[in-house]
Amino acid sequence: KKYQISIIVGRNYLHIEQLKDMILEFSNISINISPENIAELFSKQDLVISSSGITSYELARLGVPTIFIPVVDHQEPTAIEFSKKGFGINYGKWDFDFKRLENTIIQLESLTKREEMYQNGRKIVDGEGISRMLKIII
Repeated sequence: KKYQISIIVGRNYLHIEQLKDMILEFSNISINISPENIAELFSKQDLVISSSGITSYELARLGVPTIFIPVVDHQEPTAIEFSKKGFGINYGKWDFDFKRLENTIIQLESLTKREEMYQNGRKIVDGEGISRMLKIII
């Protein structure tokens, strides 16, 4: 309850009404459905909790400290590798252990830790991939 929370879901998310009902009593939680500029929304966050799919690369480029919770098996290697390289914390598959999640969040209350993640994420994804690919193709 001490955090401002923004939930982002895609327009095809199947449980939006249930989610809305769940957060009615919380004034610190907002829902964003398919925001037009997700990068802008991410860049305003101190911390993001995300699966470790394609979005993790955007979060790394932005340097937004992230807790990865892979939702399918093929996302686990990304969470593991990013965490090894100092960007994000790999929580592992969701286990409904809210105390563990709280302890993981507390690890990122340190501004120094978040700044390190910012730098490490931007080293992993530098934004120059298209230029490198064009050089290879040409």
